[in-house]
Amino acid sequence: MIDERFLSHRWRATSHAAVIGAVVTGGWFLYHQLSQGELRWDLASILLAMAATKIVAMIYYRARD
Repeated sequence: MIDERFLSHRWRATSHAAVIGAVVTGGWFLYHQLSQGELRWDLASILLAMAATKIVAMIYYRARD
């Protein structure tokens, strides 16, 4: 049965997963940057997309609230 608790838990789990994904991607990016001296633009693009999505969502929700 889908109720408010189920939706809230799903939202929180997705939020936590996104944060962990960003931390792991950032760790890989920094590892390659510091140990091998190479910029991994594929990892940087993922981090930039996540940051841009969060900022746009924050602005949207602030304007609608």
